[in-house]
Amino acid sequence: HYPLRRQRQMCIRDSYTTGLPPAVAAGCVKAVEIAEKDGSLRKKLWHNIKRFRSSLSELGFDTMGSETQIIPVFTGDIARTMRSAEILFKMGVFAPGVRPPTVPKNKCRIRTSLIAAHTDEHIDKAIEAFRRLRDEGILRNRD
Repeated sequence: HYPLRRQRQMCIRDSYTTGLPPAVAAGCVKAVEIAEKDGSLRKKLWHNIKRFRSSLSELGFDTMGSETQIIPVFTGDIARTMRSAEILFKMGVFAPGVRPPTVPKNKCRIRTSLIAAHTDEHIDKAIEAFRRLRDEGILRNRD
């Protein structure tokens, strides 16, 4: 009976799964349809990604090689990370800190995420907020 008990233990997470609500499934289908018909949102997103990432790089920040819309900013330790995230939030920039156990010790980062709906003004505001953190010595650029 050991194999049966072991299988139950390993598969317990599958016992309580449920299907997606119909509205969520329909939204996903519609999103794919829009993406297939109109590439303008994808182009706008990539414009935003390249602009933001290059600006962070010019400021001297380590974006950890990201090539997606999720752009981490390496911060190192927990205290600096969480303080930076709090200050960014107060400046109107939602960029949460990521710390252990989500990432290894001393590999903390600020997680930024871009979307096509971000305007140049939104990106300018975020860039300026990171510049201020750097200039005030709160967030160091890459060593």
